[in-house]
Amino acid sequence: MHPEPHAGEPRSLVALRDRAAGRRVARVVAAAGFAVQVVDEPPAIPDDVALVVAEAEDALLVSRWIADRRARCVALCSDDGATLEGLFPLALDRPPLVALLARAGPGQAPRDSELLAVARRALGPPSPPIDRHVAWGAAGFVLRVVDPAQRDAAVAKASELVLHLGATRRVAELAGEVAHELVMNALYDAPTDENGQPRHAHDRRAGIRLSDGDAATLRCACDGAHVAIEAEDRFGRLTRDHLFASLLRGLRGEQDHSGGGAGLGLFIAWRSSSALHFDVEPGARTRVTALLDLDADLRDFRRRPRTIHFP
Repeated sequence: MHPEPHAGEPRSLVALRDRAAGRRVARVVAAAGFAVQVVDEPPAIPDDVALVVAEAEDALLVSRWIADRRARCVALCSDDGATLEGLFPLALDRPPLVALLARAGPGQAPRDSELLAVARRALGPPSPPIDRHVAWGAAGFVLRVVDPAQRDAAVAKASELVLHLGATRRVAELAGEVAHELVMNALYDAPTDENGQPRHAHDRRAGIRLSDGDAATLRCACDGAHVAIEAEDRFGRLTRDHLFASLLRGLRGEQDHSGGGAGLGLFIAWRSSSALHFDVEPGARTRVTALLDLDADLRDFRRRPRTIHFP
């Protein structure tokens, strides 16, 4: 059990049944700037707790307890099926649930870097730049995209970078799929007209050209072990409802053609990556960062747990 928080420090509660995992998670959350208390299971949440890290099966209970407060909940997930189908509607309905962090199995801790980023952002800072998701010195590029031709060139460059660094062709194709879906959202779904209405979302096959001021940005960074792919737009239209509705449709095999496609782009990006991080400033910016593990065994890749973070 960690000591009680010092005066003035934001407080976090780590409620994990495995004590070793709880201690490791507590150290990482403490490094983000929290005073941490570790318990075996969630008790009634004290009013001054700002962040709760809990088992996925406890997320509903924790979210109910903190629903009327400014506290946030992070759930640790170790499977990709029924648990997530239950958690996606919960994340949609209960904004206190801000992240589902993947871990290898029950009793395991999530990746330290992912947990640290989520905990730090719970204190208010914006998302870290893309190079913080990979090792220092990584190869990469930044491209502005205003039309489908530039989109295709940017997607091809992301795949070529991963292939050039020695990844398999299938992994390079996955990187291209992720880049394509993220850029499509920034290029077609994000832009609005002077009345705030979507300009191009109704037809994602149309030949469009954005102004330089409305251009989408694609960033890619790869250190040989992981690749980070990030798309950004200046509109900030992505909502929690849209994200988790898309993910839930994908899990259930449903489609939504009201926007000009099948409504599954974010689901495809999520299923093709190991983590997906969102940073939305309404009306000003949407930034989506996907991480891929270049050494992942693609034979069971689709069944592996993955992280999603939407503050």
